[in-house]
This record gives sequence, structure tokens and C-alpha cells, in this order.
Amino acid sequence: MTDRKYLVAGPVTDEFGVTKVRWGNDLVFRIKSLVKKGCTNINLVEFPHPMNKTEGLEYLKTLGFAGADLEAIDFRIDEKKLEVIKAAQPRRTRRARSAKSTLSLEEIRARKNITAENIIAAVVGDN
Repeated sequence: MTDRKYLVAGPVTDEFGVTKVRWGNDLVFRIKSLVKKGCTNINLVEFPHPMNKTEGLEYLKTLGFAGADLEAIDFRIDEKKLEVIKAAQPRRTRRARSAKSTLSLEEIRARKNITAENIIAAVVGDN
């Protein structure tokens, strides 16, 4: 998680009809870039002061968005809560792998001669 601060955020519907919360620091530039990408229903809001994503989501929630916009904000709040929970959990460490033994060419040649017939005989069984 980062402590990056934003001045602009809000729900935006992309060209495929998916509504997500988008972030930025310049309202005009962000609207231009979203329109260029084919986004519709752009509801960006300027924050009273720079906010991180968690603070910004709480602020957006107080502004009274409804419908898909509110669902996008709530979804992102839930994602942020999960990120905080995951960050608080201790990380698992991997077990060290055992060192692979290296075989010499003589050791390989000393093995039994394994053929398809020997394998079939072992599976079927020679009675």
C-alpha cells in the first residue's frame, strides 16, 4: 500500500459499461483522458485537500452517489479493507528445497536397463 495523495476522484463508466472509481490530480486532464478512452458518466469530484485512497473513498461516500456509482465506491472500500487485512497478516515463508543430487554418467550407466517390455511386465505381472 502506498501513501500517495490525490486531488480528484469519482466513479466513471468505461466503454464496456463497467463503473469504477478513478483517481487523479488534475480534474481537466483526467476528464480529457477519460473521454478520449471512451468513458461515459464521468462523475469526478475535487477533494478539499489531498487525500489517500481510503480517505477519498470515505469522502466520496458522504457525497450521496446512488446506483452503480455507489456500488463502485462500496466495492472499492471493501477491496481496501481486504488489502489492510492481508497486509496485517504475517507472510508465509517457503520451505527450503533439498539440494538435488548430481549423478555422474557412470552412475546412470550402472542403473538397470529399463525398457518398455520391462515396465509392461512389472505392471501386468509375469505369472
